[in-house]
Amino acid sequence: SEGWGYDGQLGDGSFLNRTRPIRVLEGVLGVAVGNLHTLVLLPDKALGFGHNERGQLGDGTFASKGKPVPLSLPAKALAAGYAHSLILSPEGRVYAAGSNEEGQLGESGGRPRSRFLPVEGLPPVVGVAAGYFHSLAWTEGGDLWAWGSNLSGQLGTGTVESSPRPLKVLERVRSAVGGGSFTAALLQDGSVWVTGLDSATFRRLEGLPKARALAAGRAHLLVLGEDGQVYALGENEEGQLGDGTREGRLEA
Repeated sequence: SEGWGYDGQLGDGSFLNRTRPIRVLEGVLGVAVGNLHTLVLLPDKALGFGHNERGQLGDGTFASKGKPVPLSLPAKALAAGYAHSLILSPEGRVYAAGSNEEGQLGESGGRPRSRFLPVEGLPPVVGVAAGYFHSLAWTEGGDLWAWGSNLSGQLGTGTVESSPRPLKVLERVRSAVGGGSFTAALLQDGSVWVTGLDSATFRRLEGLPKARALAAGRAHLLVLGEDGQVYALGENEEGQLGDGTREGRLEA
């Protein structure tokens, strides 16, 4: 890992920034990165490290961790929001910890929580994702569920009313990703649909080939096409679209 480390999010036991990569773990199956915390999936356990002042590591404390600490539950998949974390259990249940100002843990009240507790009101699911302040999960049959902040329409409900209760918002979904304030869904037919950034309903992204995978930043989206090409759209002030300009675009 490399980058900022002042909250321990590099997991090397220090709170120092690094400009060169260092190896911190082996045998990694997956990684989820929040604003200042990191979650790692290994074959036999899940670990977290970094910023923890909202309880997002779920270890019962609000103290940041410079070294990896075990997450309290077995995990099939992980997701990290700005300051909250999701665990998908092998049985298909979703557990959440951390910041809850917008109901992203699946409960009202707004208080942060330092323990992973189940998100009620969901059927068994096969995948999870998180935006800055909202959470996503989808079923094997393709139903997409969303909860948390909806101030920019990122839940795709047709309103901008946030919801601590999971809502079914789309069907025939293969996977989904959360950006800062948007959601992108890859449907079973290979099409890509987005909501948020001040649009409260899902719309199809035109001009793309069938997609294989998605990745999201705060305000940009990457699409891996079945043709092996990567397509990018969204904000581009720092060159994050990789097109040699700093001009954003709404279409790939």
